[in-house]
Amino acid sequence: MNFFFNFFFILFFLISNHSFCQSNFLSNNKKANKLYYEGVSFSKIGEFEFALDKYNKSIKSDPNFALPYINIAKIYKKKGNYYEAISVYKNILNNKLNYDRDRLNYMIGELYFFLGKYRLSKPYISKIENPILMDRSDKYLDNINFSLKNLKDSILVVPELVESLDVFFLKYFPFYDEKDDILYFTAREGTSLYDDENLYYVKQLSDKNSWGDIMKISKTINSENNEGSISFSTDRKTMIFSFCTSSFKGQSCDLYFSKKNNGIWVNPKKLNDNINSEYWESHPSLSSDGNYLFFSSNRPGGFGGKDIWMSKKNGNNWGQAKNLGDSVNTMNNEIAPFLHENMIDFYFSSNGRKSFGGYDIYHGLFDKNFIKNISNFGYPINNHFNQSSINVSEDGKTIFYTNEEYIDEKVKSSQIYYAALESSILNHDSFYFSGKVLDRKTGKQIPWRIEIKNFLTDQVDKFFSKTQNEEFNVLLNRDVKYEIYVRSEGYNYNVFSFDEKTTNSQNIYLEPLSLGLKLEVKNIYFDLDDDQLYEESKSQLDILANWLITNPSVKLEISGHTDDSGTDEYNMDLSRRRAFNVYKYITDNYDYGSEKITFIGYGNKKPIYTGVDVDRKKENRRIEFKIISKSN
Repeated sequence: MNFFFNFFFILFFLISNHSFCQSNFLSNNKKANKLYYEGVSFSKIGEFEFALDKYNKSIKSDPNFALPYINIAKIYKKKGNYYEAISVYKNILNNKLNYDRDRLNYMIGELYFFLGKYRLSKPYISKIENPILMDRSDKYLDNINFSLKNLKDSILVVPELVESLDVFFLKYFPFYDEKDDILYFTAREGTSLYDDENLYYVKQLSDKNSWGDIMKISKTINSENNEGSISFSTDRKTMIFSFCTSSFKGQSCDLYFSKKNNGIWVNPKKLNDNINSEYWESHPSLSSDGNYLFFSSNRPGGFGGKDIWMSKKNGNNWGQAKNLGDSVNTMNNEIAPFLHENMIDFYFSSNGRKSFGGYDIYHGLFDKNFIKNISNFGYPINNHFNQSSINVSEDGKTIFYTNEEYIDEKVKSSQIYYAALESSILNHDSFYFSGKVLDRKTGKQIPWRIEIKNFLTDQVDKFFSKTQNEEFNVLLNRDVKYEIYVRSEGYNYNVFSFDEKTTNSQNIYLEPLSLGLKLEVKNIYFDLDDDQLYEESKSQLDILANWLITNPSVKLEISGHTDDSGTDEYNMDLSRRRAFNVYKYITDNYDYGSEKITFIGYGNKKPIYTGVDVDRKKENRRIEFKIISKSN
């Protein structure tokens, strides 16, 4: 209720303030006012030439009357003549005509920002003190400061316009098929929402930016309605695209797919209700393994206008789409997702983040569940216009993207650009660690929880399965060592170190809990003739203690062992002291009943190494953990 009260209060205040400002800035010359209002009437119906005539006559009657100047500048802005509009606004400022200076500074700063003149925009935006304007001006300042800082970190590339497509006024959503040297794209045959929109392609010729004739993709795909924003399977035998219909209510889009049979695309079918809804769905991106589908939708349950959603394949069907969350989506719009063939690099377009202006392209890393490490793609691909989609070649050295110029929120042009890069832009610092968690006795998959500690940052990330047969896929960084902790209810746990030299794909086996089961707790060693714990041993005991807390039915025996360096009597005492120190560390630091843990020393009676190698004898100076009781 408070929200609605505040909303309507602010709305009332803005309207009242606008009316108050207008009346405050009227001329003392009645003729000038009359001519001004006549101009306003013409402006409202789009008769700008008649409006300009009235405004100029109003100024002639009163050269110091600011309002007709303001509306002349607004007409220039609607026509895209931003510099002329700025000149008019500056004239009002310089001649100190009667008008709100904060609004003038805001309008000048905003137009300079639209032109990509960040340094010229900043002084005007910085002067604003009106609290009503400051929220918007602060956002502009954030983007201005971001742009000025990041212009110098630009990508060394000169984008080229794909001029062969200029038979269409509006073209967008490129998809580059590197295998067959084909560029697919969407084009509208006019400029209206009601004009036909279809899918096309062109064959690349010998020169990188030279293309053959424009061809329609297929009669079975293109129709009298609108088709666009295409994505393909890796073998190019499955196509997913958006199918849209327009009415007086606006545009409604759903996602369809088609299979290629003997070189011909068969009649498309609508994807299931886990993907499509009664709302707008478009901009599909199918993963190279065929198991993930990303798309943009304005359905409820999101964070803003249009959000990016993801569905995972469940057998032959698509599962329930889930929102990618606020790591990707904002209060504004996120569109045109694109997952690269490497299943790691993820791109999308947004107008809700710090940017060079309008929609920018952003890059993140796909972790099979979410997108992380999101950053702006950078200048000059991103600029003060709208960059609304991108496609990156398999080797990461060729990109195609859409650049849209707007005038007064209407598309002036929509072009597809091409850029050849000297080196790959793809992420080569990451890799997937994947596999299954299995019951050691039956070999069947079991549900799991995995914690991964990054030794470089000390950060711990946690993952868990949602189904029994789910595999784990975790994105890790090269040149970093990790500790992997895997557990499952009713089983022991497994802890091991991992880096890129370890096999990237492996199965992890866990033992069902049973009497006599020994828990493998690594690195609990001691120096010769010493009973004090290493610091690195304590971290392993921390893992054990936390596991015990989640398994209160288990009673554990801690047994101490020595090598054969001393007498039997001495070794027995030393092994008992070692076991006691482990027992004491756990019971002192964790809420796990002392009655559930016992300790015992075995001296040198149970060696695991019986040779003469002095370095290996230290393996006998150890602690073992065994389940001696387990209640149901």
